[in-house]
Amino acid sequence: MAGKGQRELNRLLINRIDHSKDVVVDGLRHTIDHESLQATFGSQFSLIFVDTPLQIRFERSRDRYSTFQQFLAADSH
Repeated sequence: MAGKGQRELNRLLINRIDHSKDVVVDGLRHTIDHESLQATFGSQFSLIFVDTPLQIRFERSRDRYSTFQQFLAADSH
């Protein structure tokens, strides 16, 4: 969905952001996400990338996925 649909989602997100406040947006998955936020907020935009090992992410989400295979399927979607 990194095409026109993703651009529309980004536009809707950005329109909901109160530009007078600091906000955190979690789960950027596409290059267009970063580009849209950078273009809108310029130097006020910061990207922080956190890379967590797969096993730790699974352990933190065990209440949603009872098996590692279920987690992997959801993670790759």
